[in-house]
Amino acid sequence: MRLPVRFAAALVVSLAAALPATASDTLRAAAIVNDEVISELDVKARVRLVSVSSGMQANAERARQLAPQILRNLINERLQLQEARRLGVEVSDKQIHKATARIAERNNMSREGFLDALERNGILPGTLTDRVRANLAWQKVLARKVRPQVSIGPDDVNDVVERRKAQAGQRLLRLREIYLPAEDGNTAEVRRTAQRLMQELKNGAGFGSLARQFSQAATAATGGDLGWVTAASLADPLAEVVTQMDKGRIAGPVRAGNGFYILGLQDARRQTAGATTVALKQLRIPLPDDADDAARQDVRDRLAALRDKVNGCGDVGSVADGLDKVEQIDLGEMKLGDMPERIRETVGGLDVGEVSPPMAAGGGLGVVVVCERTTAGLDREKIRRNLIRQRMERLAQRYLQDLRRQAHIEMRMKGL
Repeated sequence: MRLPVRFAAALVVSLAAALPATASDTLRAAAIVNDEVISELDVKARVRLVSVSSGMQANAERARQLAPQILRNLINERLQLQEARRLGVEVSDKQIHKATARIAERNNMSREGFLDALERNGILPGTLTDRVRANLAWQKVLARKVRPQVSIGPDDVNDVVERRKAQAGQRLLRLREIYLPAEDGNTAEVRRTAQRLMQELKNGAGFGSLARQFSQAATAATGGDLGWVTAASLADPLAEVVTQMDKGRIAGPVRAGNGFYILGLQDARRQTAGATTVALKQLRIPLPDDADDAARQDVRDRLAALRDKVNGCGDVGSVADGLDKVEQIDLGEMKLGDMPERIRETVGGLDVGEVSPPMAAGGGLGVVVVCERTTAGLDREKIRRNLIRQRMERLAQRYLQDLRRQAHIEMRMKGL
């Protein structure tokens, strides 16, 4: 029996599966992390979980391919727990109970029903608490050690607000990400893992499930959901890729920074920077429906010449006066988000006083001039929280990298 999709998507846990195992499987070390053993059985259990939760067909070859990345994840989790113990960070049974109940609630299940479902799918529910404890402990560590280093002031928020206003009309992307950091000596191996994950996604594996199991970004907890972003807000290699993507497509692996990314484009729309309203005036030249290409080109040439004479909305009337068949129309105020996409894309990129290129305009061709632009207030508190999250994510990754560098890690796994 396969886990229901909604149930599987919420599993952000490292569980030991109820697999047949010999004593040697249990005792044989896959890695030693500061004198603590991660067994080959632990790795096999995670492989099983990934297969069940993402819809991949489990087989020996796939297990062998995914095992190195899964082992790295288990090592990271062990380091996080060790750091929590060093700092005296504790997680109560009550907190673990609440956390598992929230996971169950997201899948419209009771906590007891959730644990029963684990057992029915061959996964030992008792090990759920170990992974939940590790996740909660690490969040407490970050709150104690990293959060005090993050300071977001009014100027930081103002910069984002102004940038959003300037980006009005630009393409917004709802992205998902899987991020695999590459360290010295394992770049080729991480690239191969990313390529295998890409293939699994093409074969129908769930993006969210793979992000939860493999991604090392903070967005892993939400299935890799990066939210709405512009290409300009991404690292250059990622921006170059996403500008070529269509909705529903995936791309990668893309090398950026210290690792590899897999990206999924869920949706796209135009940036409105809140409720942006523009006041417009139009110069229009009518055309009959049966006008030929020569006539249309002549009108385009006339409008292009008029554009050079218009320096803001105050010039529209004087430019149109006395010209044959040139109409001036006050379009009034319009919400950018209510415009057809083709017009919104053009008008959204114009500055106040700027004139658009000639375009279709109700039975003819015309140009529009932006007289005024107003933007409703953006949610400054939400912007502040997002900035805190982004900076904490960068510092948390650096923190974990430092823990790895300082640790004694002995790799022993030869294969599954």
